[in-house]
Amino acid sequence: MSYRVNHAYGELKLKDASAVSEVEKILKESEMFDDFTTYQQIGEFELIMNDSSYSEEDFYDLYLKLIPYLKEGYIEFEGEDSSLFKHVFEDGKWSELRGKIVYDSPFLFCELGEEGRTL
Repeated sequence: MSYRVNHAYGELKLKDASAVSEVEKILKESEMFDDFTTYQQIGEFELIMNDSSYSEEDFYDLYLKLIPYLKEGYIEFEGEDSSLFKHVFEDGKWSELRGKIVYDSPFLFCELGEEGRTL
């Protein structure tokens, strides 16, 4: 299966901040992310991906390489068909969650009166 991603954002927290250079190398070699920011002192990363296409195997390979270093993390995706999904790492394993936007009951934020708009 292949993912066509319009946008993705994620955060990864490492077990040990000393592993930052190893994780940077893994992320660079994967060539999946357009950009990532490293917070060296606390062992965290922010990831950004735009307009990309990858197979499930690409993600699995990357995630398997990251497992030994991760404490927790997630990557949220918006697919080209507006689908929403999130890969979450917790308790030593990755899982996938499917998402959807739900609009709640109507909320009146503006109405027109005789003298114009009132908020």
